Amino acid sequence: MNTASTDTTGKNVDRVDTSSKRTRVGLAIQGGGFPAGAFAAGVMKGLVERGAFNDARYDICAFSGTSAGALVATVCWGHRLNGTTDQISADLERQWTYLTWPEHLAWLLVWTPDIADGWKEVDGLLMKMATWRWIVEHMRTPFFRWVMGHWIADTIPIEALNEALNDALKAAPPASIPGLALGAADVLKGEIKVFRECDLSREALLASGSLDDCNGMTTIVTPPHAGTYLDGAWGDNPPINELLDYRLDEIWFIQHFPKTVETLPRTPAERAARKDQLWQNSLVEHESEFVDFVNEWRKEINAAIQTQAAQARSDFLESDPDQDFKNVFETYTRKRVNCPTTWRGCSIRKTTLNRSSTERSKSKP
Repeated sequence: MNTASTDTTGKNVDRVDTSSKRTRVGLAIQGGGFPAGAFAAGVMKGLVERGAFNDARYDICAFSGTSAGALVATVCWGHRLNGTTDQISADLERQWTYLTWPEHLAWLLVWTPDIADGWKEVDGLLMKMATWRWIVEHMRTPFFRWVMGHWIADTIPIEALNEALNDALKAAPPASIPGLALGAADVLKGEIKVFRECDLSREALLASGSLDDCNGMTTIVTPPHAGTYLDGAWGDNPPINELLDYRLDEIWFIQHFPKTVETLPRTPAERAARKDQLWQNSLVEHESEFVDFVNEWRKEINAAIQTQAAQARSDFLESDPDQDFKNVFETYTRKRVNCPTTWRGCSIRKTTLNRSSTERSKSKP
């Protein structure tokens, strides 16, 4: 269970009573532009209001996300790290209303779907002109990049979070620190890149949300993450396999793109949107299959170890009925307990939180 206490600064801090076993949960947040981020922020608000972060049954201890999902995941991870999960809703609301007019320039970034689709058609025609390509490369893209950089800096205290992480690592074992995984795609190497909690930086968040037709690609020049990156939605939206490293019991997937639709896409814009939905969800399904495969490994390995333990017990009794076989039996069962460490496996139940499921569910976080 969770208890609340006050630290030396007078701030209320969540404390987790580790004496009771809670289900370890990871949140995987799908990106998909501003609508996905705003939707995920709403889901997080619902979880906070229902007490999921202070529930005696659940320990939400790992977060992954790509693009807009990476921004939401980082805010949640930061509050989980600092023990201030009650502030998640307020900070996410500020993050996703940050660009509202007239304080900021939302009208340059957030349009209705119809206007956005129309602009894509116009922009595609204009890109055939050398003058327009020069404007995009030297004026539009740098401007949008400047806006996003300031947005990140003003809504995510990166330096403070890194300091809090370093302090936490000095005071507690790494296994007890909440996990973070942010997806990106390395353009030149053709590889999926995942930034972890120890890699958190403004550049990592920009890399995860590098839309080539908006704020351009992100180049990191310093090792070990040197490279040029595109939006992680090109390959890992969101990272799921990496969550297995945090010894989770369940993964809750916050899905923005619908898996099914009721009507056939007719127009070119509708077909393009549907292809994008299928592509994004296929990334998740491939990683989900790997999670299922790991669980099958775990099941088979544990079954084999149990069989060996039973056989060892039987052999011991046959050789010497008076002999204490407890040590041998414990040796085999200890292998079974340690098995998930080697195979990164655990009994993971994948739960999808999407628009329809969040509307239907009224009882369980």
